[in-house]
Amino acid sequence: MSRFVFALAFLITATSLPTFADGRSIGINFVGGKEGSPSGGTLAASDLAGVHGLGNPDLRQTNWNNIVQIHGAIPGTFGPLIDDSGATLATKLQVSFTGFTDVWSTPISANTADERLMRGYVDTILGQAQYSVVGIPYTQYDLVVYVDGDNVPRSPINDWRVAGFKANDLATLYVQDDATFNGAFVSVPPTSIADLGNNTPVGNYVVFSGLTSSSLLLTATPGSGWNPRAPLNAFQIIEAPEPSSALILLSAILGVIPWLGSRRIPSIVCRASKATQEKLV
Repeated sequence: MSRFVFALAFLITATSLPTFADGRSIGINFVGGKEGSPSGGTLAASDLAGVHGLGNPDLRQTNWNNIVQIHGAIPGTFGPLIDDSGATLATKLQVSFTGFTDVWSTPISANTADERLMRGYVDTILGQAQYSVVGIPYTQYDLVVYVDGDNVPRSPINDWRVAGFKANDLATLYVQDDATFNGAFVSVPPTSIADLGNNTPVGNYVVFSGLTSSSLLLTATPGSGWNPRAPLNAFQIIEAPEPSSALILLSAILGVIPWLGSRRIPSIVCRASKATQEKLV
C-alpha cells in the first residue's frame, strides 16, 4: 500500500470515529407569563430540553438559566450564568428594549421539558429587543435561537440579527412563525436572509454557526405580516470543540512528506460545531 493510500485510509478512519467530544453549552430560558402570572415555563435543573428529533441534531441540555419576568419585560442584567454541567461562569446576560416589549406564553401544556422550554417567551411588539451576552468562555460556538409565539391566527415574520466584535460574527436570519409548538423542532435554513412575507421559511429555531467573539448581541425585530411580533423563548450558546489530535497529526504528516514534491497537499485542520457533528453521525 502506498503512503498516500495509507494516509487517505487513515483520514477516512479518523473522521468516521467519534473523535470530537461534546462541548459545553449555556442555555437561557425565558419563563414568560400571562396576565401577571408565571407561564409554567420554568425548567428544573435536571430537565433535559432543546432541539432533537427526526432530522435534527441532538442539542438537548440540562441546567438551563431561567429568566423570570412577570407581566412586563424589564431591562436588566442577569447572571452570573451557569453552563450545562451546573458550573458557575463569569458570563452575564444584558437585556434592553427600544420599543414595547412584554412577556407572554403559548397555549400549550407544560408537561414535558420541551413544552416548558417553548411555553414562555419575551414578546417584542414594537421597536427592537436586544439580548447581549458578555464573557462567553468558548473560542468558537454556535448560537441556537428558539422562536414560537402565541401566533394564531397570524403568521408574523421575525428578523433575527446576531453581531459580535469580530467581522465574521455578523448575520441576519428571518423566520416565519406560523404554528404553535407541537413537540417537533423545525429548523429554518441559514439561507433565509430576507423577509419574503408568506414565502419566508417556517420554523421554530435558527442556528448561527461558527461565532468567535467573547460577546454577542442578538437583536429581535418584528418583520412583515399581520400584527408582526418577534418572540424569543430561549437560546443556547454551544461550544464547538477543538479539532481532534489525530486529525492535527495527520495534517502535519500530509504537509511535510517529501514525496509529494510540488504536488504538496495543503495542511488539513477540521473543526466542527456540535450541531454539525450530530448531523454527520
